[in-house]
Amino acid sequence: MKVYVLQGKHDVGKSLTLATLFTKYAANMKIISSYEGDDVTAIKKQIADKYQAIRNGAECVSPYVLSVVEYNGIRIGLHTSGDDKKTAETSIKLFNGEISGNIPCDIGFCAARTKGITVKTLKDFEAQGNEVIFVKQPVALQGGDFETSNTEQAEYLLTLLNGFLGIK
Repeated sequence: MKVYVLQGKHDVGKSLTLATLFTKYAANMKIISSYEGDDVTAIKKQIADKYQAIRNGAECVSPYVLSVVEYNGIRIGLHTSGDDKKTAETSIKLFNGEISGNIPCDIGFCAARTKGITVKTLKDFEAQGNEVIFVKQPVALQGGDFETSNTEQAEYLLTLLNGFLGIK
């Protein structure tokens, strides 16, 4: 399977970017498995709440997506969490079908730090014959628009997904 890993330091927008990616593709696909039955509408609300909290300087939990969707028989897994070994292992379990009713994925998206145990865990998964591609999460420049930066990165990841799916 092919996995794109959005890689960056803590609190640079990886989860928001991946959640945004989910909302861009899942609306037109069959959701096979999702955390607490979340759908695109629920995730969009979580994203909006997080950006509002950022603008207000308040704390707010990042959107959480743990899902498998299907498009023309191709299964796409996405997990927004990736800051420790347990979350990296959860991503791998999702991709292997252990979380989604024995439905393994063909392509997946997840997050990881820039180094350390999350990277090692995903490199071990790669050593098992999977294609793992690390993509750097851009950091909005100080005073820059965090939301725009994350949305642009989600659009880039969407082009990678569309290429895999054969969508132009």
